[in-house]
Amino acid sequence: MKTIKLNFKGYWTRKEVLPEYSGVYCVYRAVPQKQLDGSTKVTLEELIYIGKAEDETIRERHQNHERQVDFEHELREGEVLCYAAVEVTTDIDRIENGLVFKHKPRLNSELRDHFNHPDTHFTITGNAAYLTKDFSVEKTD
Repeated sequence: MKTIKLNFKGYWTRKEVLPEYSGVYCVYRAVPQKQLDGSTKVTLEELIYIGKAEDETIRERHQNHERQVDFEHELREGEVLCYAAVEVTTDIDRIENGLVFKHKPRLNSELRDHFNHPDTHFTITGNAAYLTKDFSVEKTD
């Protein structure tokens, strides 16, 4: 069984500062909170979507994302969208499918019910709220 190690970076609330690399990203509902020093922290409320940016950077992907209206529709009063990302150079379809299959975010309709790749073990570190840190998925029929 292949093991894939992912180290997520983030969190970002502004699309114009998202990473300039290809990879897999998570979209969250989050509540921003101003700190005494003027900075803003976010409290992540829910993982709503997992996607990939394969032939473009994650930043480019989100400039005109076809699901942007869907993402915004999920927000409750006072919430913002927040993103986490991991750079991926190989197995991007397998990684996206494994994460969606395991976590079943509300806005992912495809890849939720089938894992279409060989059995895979995932180890996740970094900024990856609501993602299981160590799990395996098996190919489904």
